[in-house]
Amino acid sequence: MDFMRWHGWRRLFPIVRADDALAVNTNNSNLPPATTVPIEAATALFPEKPKPSLRPVTDADVLEYLKTETGRDRVRDLFGKTDKGEYSTGLQLIMACGSQTALLAGCISSIFGSREGADNFARLHQATKFRTKFLGMRTYYNMVLYHSLKSGLRWSFKIGIFCTSFLMVSQTIAEYRNKTTPLEYGIAGAFTGSIVKLNMGLRGAFVAGLTGGVLGFGFGGIFWAAMYSAGLLQSDRHSEEIKQKLTYRRRMMFIQETGQLPQKQSGAM
Repeated sequence: MDFMRWHGWRRLFPIVRADDALAVNTNNSNLPPATTVPIEAATALFPEKPKPSLRPVTDADVLEYLKTETGRDRVRDLFGKTDKGEYSTGLQLIMACGSQTALLAGCISSIFGSREGADNFARLHQATKFRTKFLGMRTYYNMVLYHSLKSGLRWSFKIGIFCTSFLMVSQTIAEYRNKTTPLEYGIAGAFTGSIVKLNMGLRGAFVAGLTGGVLGFGFGGIFWAAMYSAGLLQSDRHSEEIKQKLTYRRRMMFIQETGQLPQKQSGAM
């Protein structure tokens, strides 16, 4: 019974092999002959659509953007975040210089602090007789380490705050004016010096501000000459930042509109 049922289903749905079908197609003379279309004709009928490309940012685009921004916009961008969610280059430079200067000042002052601790130990324990040599050496090293850490942390904090404040004031003025001149360093030196010595009264703050302004103007001239020779003035660095910002924005807009990554242009790094 099962064999008869299977045989009936086989008649309804016969098995057709690939070689049998190919033999039927080749032997059938009623079918039209196959035609081939040249590649040139197919290309002319169905031209390939040009792939969208990302237009590069030119100097004219940067100049047009610079005409629309103000000094307040540049200062706000200095203390804000970029389109990538990162801190601005100027703020990163300020924090890096401030932290490195504080670390260097702490290391140098800790050496002088250790010498001060050794001198204090010799002065305070001239007539002291310790029970063991180990106890005397431990007391000596404890005093040296204490004065070293105390002096290092104190001067590291002072120099770090002074350097960070100086750079922040000078960079803020430079960003607002979009220029690098000794003027902003003189103003930053006067402001920072007067703030540091404000506890000495108005006269002390005035003298410290005047001294800081003169020193800041002098060192600012040297710094300006170094930046000018290296091509790293504020206007040059800001133009490069604007170019990177516009390139990133066009790249994101291109990806949103086309849904694909832009092609690398020839000659691009």
